[in-house]
Amino acid sequence: MSKKIRVCRGRVCLSFGATRLMDALSKATELKPGESNKTYDLDYCGCLGYCGYAPSVEVDDTHIVCECTTDNVVYKVNNAEKEDCLGEGEHIDVKDEFLGDI
Repeated sequence: MSKKIRVCRGRVCLSFGATRLMDALSKATELKPGESNKTYDLDYCGCLGYCGYAPSVEVDDTHIVCECTTDNVVYKVNNAEKEDCLGEGEHIDVKDEFLGDI
């Protein structure tokens, strides 16, 4: 199963360098946004809600790594369990359709 990587494309994350993070991840994985292989599934996602810790990246739908830079994003993604900004035991269920009940 490939590691699912989603770079937040919310307004704040974009202003704090989300596009540069995607460039670094694309270079490291040899994938463009929206592509996948046996090892990685790389794309953008909507706002993750961690604007105060921007830019953020979601890994495998269960971990969110925050305050990423082009120098540390690959490390944080590959070590998401240890680098998770939610902390141990504080995971939330992130769903893209959270406004669907309006």
